[in-house]
Amino acid sequence: SDHKFPTWDSLAAALADSKLCVCFPRATTNPESAGSISTLTFRYLQAMAAGSVPIGETPFDAREIFDHPAIIDVDWNDPVGQIKSVLNNPEPYLKIREKNFAAVNGPLHVRAFVSKINELVARRLSP
Repeated sequence: SDHKFPTWDSLAAALADSKLCVCFPRATTNPESAGSISTLTFRYLQAMAAGSVPIGETPFDAREIFDHPAIIDVDWNDPVGQIKSVLNNPEPYLKIREKNFAAVNGPLHVRAFVSKINELVARRLSP
């Protein structure tokens, strides 16, 4: 397989052991297929549920879904230094981890997620 984690179990084990998870919306990684659509994917939610903090790019809708900065935006001037800094000094990011974990186990749990997305769509479409 071309995937680093070919099974769900291998991905779950890796996420559970990680402090950070590099996440970018498809609009950044594969704009040919996504166009300009920048949306929160399950990878972000999986990382949060595993207790990992996403680092990369905040999708547009995540700014509306979360009531806190849920993703550490990459420092393009020194991304490796940024990651090392976060790993060496994780305390400032523990609140993000806690809030993310609470969100994916509460209002963003799959049972509530669909209704929240529908609410956001309706809000965007209303005049």
